[in-house]
Amino acid sequence: MRLLYSEPRLIVAADARWVLERTEAALGSASESTWAALASPMLASGFSGSDGLELAFSLVERSEVARRELSWLFEPVRLDSEDAGRQTWRAMRRREREVQEFSEEVDRAIRESLDAFDGGETDAWWHVNVSLTRRSSQDELEADLTRLPAWGQIDEPTRTRIVDGAGPYLKQQSPNAELWFSTNTLHRPACAGYRALYLLAKLRPSEFRDLDDATWARWMPIVLGYPRSSGINDADDVHVQVMLAAASRQPAELVRWVVKAIEAENREGEGHLWVLHRLRPVDAPEITRALTEKIADPALVARARADLVEHVMRIDAPAAIAEATPFVTVDQAARDAGTPVAIGAVLLSHAPARAWLLLEPLFEAMPTHGVEIVGAVAYGEHTDIGGQLDDDALARLVSWMFEYIAPAEDPPQKAGVYWGSPRESMGRLRDRLVEILAHRGTDAAVSAIEALRDRHPSRALDWRLRDARERRLSRWTGPEPKHVVQLASINDARIVLSEEHLLEAVVASLRRISRELRHGQPVTAPELWNTAPARRPKSETELSSWLAAKLRRDLELGGRVINREPEVRPSSSGKGIGESVDIAVSTPLGSRVDGARSATVMVEVKGVWNKEIKTSLSEQLVARYLSASSRHGVYVVFWFDRDGWDNTDWRRDRWTKGLGESTAIFDRQANEVSVSGDVSVRAMVLDGSLGGRSGRFQVTAWRPDHGCRTWKR
Repeated sequence: MRLLYSEPRLIVAADARWVLERTEAALGSASESTWAALASPMLASGFSGSDGLELAFSLVERSEVARRELSWLFEPVRLDSEDAGRQTWRAMRRREREVQEFSEEVDRAIRESLDAFDGGETDAWWHVNVSLTRRSSQDELEADLTRLPAWGQIDEPTRTRIVDGAGPYLKQQSPNAELWFSTNTLHRPACAGYRALYLLAKLRPSEFRDLDDATWARWMPIVLGYPRSSGINDADDVHVQVMLAAASRQPAELVRWVVKAIEAENREGEGHLWVLHRLRPVDAPEITRALTEKIADPALVARARADLVEHVMRIDAPAAIAEATPFVTVDQAARDAGTPVAIGAVLLSHAPARAWLLLEPLFEAMPTHGVEIVGAVAYGEHTDIGGQLDDDALARLVSWMFEYIAPAEDPPQKAGVYWGSPRESMGRLRDRLVEILAHRGTDAAVSAIEALRDRHPSRALDWRLRDARERRLSRWTGPEPKHVVQLASINDARIVLSEEHLLEAVVASLRRISRELRHGQPVTAPELWNTAPARRPKSETELSSWLAAKLRRDLELGGRVINREPEVRPSSSGKGIGESVDIAVSTPLGSRVDGARSATVMVEVKGVWNKEIKTSLSEQLVARYLSASSRHGVYVVFWFDRDGWDNTDWRRDRWTKGLGESTAIFDRQANEVSVSGDVSVRAMVLDGSLGGRSGRFQVTAWRPDHGCRTWKR
């Protein structure tokens, strides 16, 4: 043992064959056991060589002494045996020795490179990287030098010298992208540049921020092309920080290299654009615009174009859909089947409602392409696509699937655990969409499933039809007796089945509230005014709350919206500040259960003095408050005659137009936005004046001590 582990080493593992030969020569002599005992640890210390092992096996067969010392090479070893313990000890000693030798060698190489760097050889910094990553090929792909095993084995002053060199290396060296970009070449000087960026971002953020634009432009190829797996460290904050900084400092340069990478991967790769994974954190307009325009590049293969569409959809779905639309037509499918299938699957996965409108003609004209699209979507288990389709669209999709992905052709179920086929996934998606349709329980859903059951009779559809009918029944809520009585005396009662119906109900309610302001019994206009310390209209916040209470009373308690429970919600502030609409009127369409579809009408309230009164209808109500979930709104303006209004109130002279002219202005605005856009907006001007130029009004009210009286103010 002293020979084997002496310092300096007098005998090494490579001498094992020579020792085996000495053992063979000593067979039967007194020295045989000594030579065999020396051969055993030498073989255990890492010797490899087939001829040496053959000689050892020969000795084991011929000698009892050799068998005792060397049989562990060829026989199983019990883990709890002394032999196992000896081998474990030997392995630990060998690893310790290797680590020590490696550490000393790496430390010496790093110091030599850093000395050269300090002497003016700037490129010596990438040699430091080589020394730190030389333990394994996996280490060479690590961007964070501080995570490498070798980093933990060097002292703190050496680490500081390495970090100090990162900035000068970036400023004075170049990645030489023409030698490696978009190839399988691992260019160590360029990789060192990315590690320098990573190191500064992690340990020297101020120095990282101070890098000039020229440095960012020069190293852009490796920022985009550093060879790390798309699925590893995608959430690494430092990787994201480096990419966002590059996009912010040099967006045009990033676009240039992204386009180069796309063209190379499209030309030489398997079709997928892996470079797009690097851009997931980036939301820069210049880059999004360039990628959107690239979708139309005729040189792109189907898979690459679909990857581009999918990437842009995460940032700007309308733009992506607009660019993708020409590639999912019947004419396009006749020329190139691959492109409509690849892009169609992306659209149906990420924007089902819009996609189905585009794809339905293709599905009907070329069912085989439709089946391929559904297969691509179903295999990814995108079973939520039914939630975004309305009843009619979902019914048409389900009907098509029963026709071309027929239940009778579903593969038989297998026992046990196995990997399902694409065809099985399509069948599961079809059945899931039927379930979603049935759970809605609407008239349209029931009718669709009835028609489906008639064309494709089955026990499963019988059950789905029963489920749909039961849910429709459970959604219906009978009117209360008082509502039935009111219904007989109200000529504008209505059942709400859509947002348009609810909009009409809200407008009708506002007309009734308007009449009550000036002609009610009693009139309600005085409720809009403060009288102390002077007579002034209430604030917009108070007006919004007042109107919300009136709408709640008129819609919910007045019985005019039958079999529904309208909810009138003012904003938390009581006023539409920022992105908070003043009032939202909502009601379920046929159900009070969780998940039921509902209609919502947004109501924006303005006092006649508001400085943005001319523009808020389009810029606030339409542009900010009307979304995909609600496209109907009412713009309400409270108008007040200036007579009787405290003339020291700054709001009094903000708006000088009369009631009739004001009504015409806002009616015209509402009509214009409703015609030009996909919204439905009404305008209502409520007259809160105090009863004419004299400012006098008549009030009839109940006084508990006098009964009903009329008096003047």
